[in-house]
Amino acid sequence: MNETTHHPAENRGSALVTVMIFVGVLAILTASILGYSVSERRANERQRLALRARNMAENVAVYASEQLTTKLYRLRSASPMAFMSGSNQIHLPPDDVTDTAYSAPADVEVWAGLTSTTGLTFIDPTDPANAGNPNAGLSVSSSTVPIIAKSTMQHPAIGPVTAYAEQDLQIAMIPLFQFAVFYNMDMEFGPGPDMTINGPVHTNGNLIARIQTGFSNTLQFTDRVTASGGFYANTAHKGPTYMSSGSVDNGPGGSGPLYFQNPGGTVTNIKNSSSVWRDHKYGTSSETATTLSQFKTFATSAYGGNLRTSVHGVTRLELPAIGGYKETDDPATPEDDTKNGRQVIEPPFADDEADIVQAKFARNTGLYIVVNPDDQIRTGTKPDGSNITVLARSYRCFLNTVNTDGSHTIREVVLPGQPSYGYNNNGTPLDPNDDTMYQNNLPNRYTDKTAIGVNQILRIPASSRACDQPIAMLSGGGALTPASPTSPPSAGAYVTTAATLAAMPATSLTGYKTSVASGSASYSNIPDAFFYDLRRGNNQTGYPWSRSAGTPYQPRPIAKIDFDMTRLRLTVERTLTGATTSSSIFNPNNPNGPGWVSANWSRSVLNASATPTNYNLGINYGATTNYSDFFRNAPAPAPDDYFVDPFRIYFAPADPIDPLITTDPDTFEVPPTSLVSTVNPSPWFDGVTVYIDSVGAEVKDGTRDDSGVRLWNGRGPAISLDGAIYPNRTGFSFATNDALYVVGHFNADGSINSTTSSTGTGGYSGRYPESANEKLTSAMGDAITILSQPVFTSSGGNYYQTTGWADSLSGSRCDGRSGHSSSWATTNPSSSNTTDGTNTSITAASGPYFSDTNAHPGSGSGRTYKFEPSVTEISACLLTGIVPTTGSQTSGGVHNFPRLQESWAWFDSVALYIRGSMVAMFQSLVATEPWSIRYYQGAVRNWGLHESLRDPNHDIPLEPIVLNAQRMRYREITAAEYAAQKAVIEALPH
Repeated sequence: MNETTHHPAENRGSALVTVMIFVGVLAILTASILGYSVSERRANERQRLALRARNMAENVAVYASEQLTTKLYRLRSASPMAFMSGSNQIHLPPDDVTDTAYSAPADVEVWAGLTSTTGLTFIDPTDPANAGNPNAGLSVSSSTVPIIAKSTMQHPAIGPVTAYAEQDLQIAMIPLFQFAVFYNMDMEFGPGPDMTINGPVHTNGNLIARIQTGFSNTLQFTDRVTASGGFYANTAHKGPTYMSSGSVDNGPGGSGPLYFQNPGGTVTNIKNSSSVWRDHKYGTSSETATTLSQFKTFATSAYGGNLRTSVHGVTRLELPAIGGYKETDDPATPEDDTKNGRQVIEPPFADDEADIVQAKFARNTGLYIVVNPDDQIRTGTKPDGSNITVLARSYRCFLNTVNTDGSHTIREVVLPGQPSYGYNNNGTPLDPNDDTMYQNNLPNRYTDKTAIGVNQILRIPASSRACDQPIAMLSGGGALTPASPTSPPSAGAYVTTAATLAAMPATSLTGYKTSVASGSASYSNIPDAFFYDLRRGNNQTGYPWSRSAGTPYQPRPIAKIDFDMTRLRLTVERTLTGATTSSSIFNPNNPNGPGWVSANWSRSVLNASATPTNYNLGINYGATTNYSDFFRNAPAPAPDDYFVDPFRIYFAPADPIDPLITTDPDTFEVPPTSLVSTVNPSPWFDGVTVYIDSVGAEVKDGTRDDSGVRLWNGRGPAISLDGAIYPNRTGFSFATNDALYVVGHFNADGSINSTTSSTGTGGYSGRYPESANEKLTSAMGDAITILSQPVFTSSGGNYYQTTGWADSLSGSRCDGRSGHSSSWATTNPSSSNTTDGTNTSITAASGPYFSDTNAHPGSGSGRTYKFEPSVTEISACLLTGIVPTTGSQTSGGVHNFPRLQESWAWFDSVALYIRGSMVAMFQSLVATEPWSIRYYQGAVRNWGLHESLRDPNHDIPLEPIVLNAQRMRYREITAAEYAAQKAVIEALPH
């Protein structure tokens, strides 16, 4: 039998082979696993590196967008540009941010450029595509600003990883006056009567709205309403309201409905059937995340974007170049935040930064007037911010051209009726006491011999200097001999038929009289140079009151700076077109003044039933009653022929005794091209603009007379450039740093259409223009007060006032209600002390602008309170300051915008019609006294957005714009896309 033999060595060899194979396999597997692990780690590290690069690129883009938001707010135009140089350059984050373990500052880039602009376009809120657009319902110029960023991360084992990102910003430039109401601060509505607001509404603060406590009337908004803060249906949200008797209203408001409506026109009450006011508190006592969510859901559903607040992402709309307004100054900012917004109306300062220069109306206005109504010499500024000395009770005028490089060409001019011009230090520049000005002996010098009486545009308190006295001429026939520019003769016919200058009536002085005719000045015997605004007074600090014999409420006399709109219109027409007549004006002459004839009554600005007509722009002299040839002999006038051109603007002669003044005064005429040009920079490059720098108006230490600029005789159409000749330059804008008063109809004839359903041209006077030729206007000031149109009557050849504003009654109480106390100024408000002002019987003066009743006695009966206001019509955008609500008392709110001085409600519930836009932009610095109901009663408020402002291409000269900027699309991009966009940005102007 055969047996198999196993050898131990062979077995050991097989095992070894097996083990070696197994070890080899394990080694291979281990190596594979190790290789995979290294690759995985490298891939993960690369992913982490890429993530770091993407995060850095995104953060850099966001950092740049935050810079650009500020820079875009400072731009005034949206022209294509790269943000690469100068003050517009964007910067990377600090090095300690970009210097990481994987990157250095050089590994990061950022570029941005404004690449495209849509132009003004209306964003239709009914278009579903605009449902999320924050500017739906407005005309907006939208610009796109792409921001591209690049970040590279380095790893020693992996190498570089680069990420590219794009963040788009959108800047919206929004003409300010397309808002029916715009507030740069909290906005309060708390009316008693029904009130309907037609047009867009926006506030950069909280919206506080509800009908007044105790009333069940309706408050309704018909258009989009936005608030960058919250919405509160509680009139006492910020503070209580004090009544004329001193009683307090601390309640949340009345029970009447508060309506908003969606873009489709569906109206919904903010209060539901369970009496829950669906605001930010949503019927509770406090604001919580839950109530905010409830409000957001309800408002979005009910109003479709027509009621939005901060919970919907509404942001502030800010003036370019100007920081945001704050009720309390932020110590962390260099500027006074409580004054932000007022830069629009401030005079120029020498240290104005370049961006502020663009925002200031005064820097860009065409006609710039420096006025000192005070009895002390003061320092004013010209449009370029340079200082000039202004003598007491004098004014100087300049044409201001802003050149393409931003510099100014400024030339002094002399307006019709201006008493004097220039400045003469008499060889002693360090001694201002002997300084004087040059007497106006140009053909436009002061006269009352035109077809409409005096030719003076601007009238202020008289200085009593010899250089400001009227220049007379020989009377009684014969040659009209020119007078010496420094010593006028004692007799004259050019100014008046009086035998001597000393005998001239007060109506012929070149300025308002500063003393009363007899007796001492008082509330009932006021010098012509002053009037009373019963809101502005010493110890007028509101609640808590502290009136006593030692601390009386003492209204201060307000020095008049009266600007005549009709005479401005005649002047511009004469200077700009060479017109010898002006058409369709109301006669602004005082019916009781010299040269008045009864035939003028049917055309008088003071006659409610008057109709406008044509007037000649020359002199009515002697038997010449319709003269417009301006007393000229051609070709060579004789030396004793007098040149009279009462409504033309002249350049101020450098030499006040230049013989050309009397031999060839045409040498000094301002030609049309010096006012406006279609090819060169000119003063009125955007339409007719006027600014009055009331020097020192903001001084509140008692060393300066309080003053106010007043727009008179604005009845009828305001002056405007011809749109056919100067397209996109029509309309009129006026601004001052002083308190502003609009007296009577403005840019409107006073013919009222009160039917609210009447639309279109000639329709409802609170919204629609009177005619297709009505141009848009604006009026801007520290505070704005509307004084009703003065109305006179004719009886037996006498003319006397019956309704409307009268300076002679400005110190009187507003109406005859019971509860007036003789100690109104020294005792706190109570049920027996409800009105401010005197109760003295006064016969109103013979003209509405005269105060001194002894010098100008009227023909009416004595009155112990002001006239009933007359229905007044205003067609203008109003930009002003307010006194904000405090914890002590409300500021009056939008329902008391603008300020009033008469008892519109007590007599017959008189209506005030305003079509335009109402803007509260800043805190008042001149008229700083708080609101009170003791000196007026509210009007019937027929106020609305001027329908012409809905046109994206509407014209208002130097209209402010507001901006918002928001981040839009963000995406990662490729290297090729980055390179292409960078090339586009680098090619833009910078």
